Amino acid sequence: MKQQKNNLWFMAIFLTLSAIMLVVGVTPVLAETTGAMAWEQLAPEEQKVLKPFADRWEGFSPERQQRLQIGARNWQQMGPEERKLARTRLKNWRQMSPEKRQQARQRFKRFRELPREERQKLRKTKNWFKELSPEKRQQLRERWKQTSPDEKAKVRERFQERRDSSNGSSSYGNSSGNDGGGTSGRRGGSSGRR
Repeated sequence: MKQQKNNLWFMAIFLTLSAIMLVVGVTPVLAETTGAMAWEQLAPEEQKVLKPFADRWEGFSPERQQRLQIGARNWQQMGPEERKLARTRLKNWRQMSPEKRQQARQRFKRFRELPREERQKLRKTKNWFKELSPEKRQQLRERWKQTSPDEKAKVRERFQERRDSSNGSSSYGNSSGNDGGGTSGRRGGSSGRR
């Protein structure tokens, strides 16, 4: 039971770390592997992180071994605060329903499939939003919640049109005349202030 719990914990950390690294644009470089890797081929530091998988390592596919190895390397490079954040995200992941987890996986897959420029734009907007005061973020969230489904659909459609027409442009939808982030004009749609 304890072994299963540890395995789930490490797997969730791996998934969280992989997602974090992909979202922030870190792409570890791995040597090409043609087949499965023996446990003994792992560096001692990687073996330490992946210890819960040691008894099953040989049975994993080469792809899974490689993903776990990437996760172990990423974990080693994280500082204490990053690890703390990863553990928090892992805890949140565990508390999600299977449906919510599937939705998160689908969103992540769609994000990963976006062109590099689009991912950078989304990161820029996310950072802009995070830099807002908590009150302003809450105000924007409330405004979005109060927006009708039809208005939300229109906002999403305009966003998609801007995305399609930008073709790698470095601006991020700041044609709305807002304070620089581009997000507040889209979130409110054409519904005006409430």
